[in-house]
Amino acid sequence: MNEEKITNTNTIVYVSSKDKKQEFIRFPYSNYSNDKYWVAPLLIEQKKLLDTDKNPFYKNAEISLFNASYNGKPAGRIAAIIDRRYNKYHDTNTGFFGFFECIDNQSTANILFKVAEDWLNEKGMDQVLGPANPGMMDEIGILVEGFDKFPSILMPYHKDYYDRIIKKKN
Repeated sequence: MNEEKITNTNTIVYVSSKDKKQEFIRFPYSNYSNDKYWVAPLLIEQKKLLDTDKNPFYKNAEISLFNASYNGKPAGRIAAIIDRRYNKYHDTNTGFFGFFECIDNQSTANILFKVAEDWLNEKGMDQVLGPANPGMMDEIGILVEGFDKFPSILMPYHKDYYDRIIKKKN
């Protein structure tokens, strides 16, 4: 797989190093820095959640991480996830996207979705669901109302434009 895919002013990088993984994990902390209702997850917990060697979820799953930049600045992230237990149970070839975070820019969101879908298609998945972070027993879905309230445990909190950019993806 190519290390980088450049489209107009968007750059997508496959996370293949410790530094890039740190960028992936830390992006939400800058994206929500001015949002008084976002409750930052513990960095150590985010690292454990994405640790394919230590998190038992990955014994039956596969994940690929991607970072986005727009005009040279961090702009988003996405994970492409295959949960083999889910597929076996449902007799399907479903892939998931997760850990989606993005600036309010449709082209950045679209290229993030495209790279995740392409990776999943290359792995034989014929449909995509999400967000799942990373699986159905973890945080799933997006917030579509209640942006003026603190989130509950294991309930997602997102920017108010996420619903729009996810629905408009092409």
